[in-house]
Amino acid sequence: HADHFRQGIPAGGGGGDLRGSAIDAVAGLDLSGGLIYTLACHAGLNVPPENSTEPLDLVEAFTRKGANYIGNTGYGWGYLYGIGLSEQVIQFFTAELKKGGSIGGALTKAKRQYYQLTRANSPFDEKVMQQITFYGLPMFEFPKSLGPEPFPGVEDNFQIGGTLSGGALVI
Repeated sequence: HADHFRQGIPAGGGGGDLRGSAIDAVAGLDLSGGLIYTLACHAGLNVPPENSTEPLDLVEAFTRKGANYIGNTGYGWGYLYGIGLSEQVIQFFTAELKKGGSIGGALTKAKRQYYQLTRANSPFDEKVMQQITFYGLPMFEFPKSLGPEPFPGVEDNFQIGGTLSGGALVI
């Protein structure tokens, strides 16, 4: 779960939340060339600093540190049983990243694959494709030097009730 200014942390990771202001406060944090993506609700919503809730959103906090960032500007949706909606786009995106190439190209291909699968036959499908937003330079290449398993412990065929393999820590 997220808001524009904070990302929830699962209880296994200590619980609580990670706020944009906390990210910004870490001196010397350099995420240049990094990629952070989430399907959490509103985590990609960029708001003016004059907003009354929190002056620094996640998008601005991560991009200030040099990261490429992908998040939903609205609700991140999924199915109770099975993979669908925002979950499906992110699953397709992860699979495309593993092939190498540009980050922007991977997101474009993931959205195209989602459209071809669903034919965007509902307002929910249309919304899902519109609200997953990329902040950064789309021509950045995902490094091919990471080897055959660039995301250790993360499967691109997620299963309900599944766990990360090998106790790997994923941030």
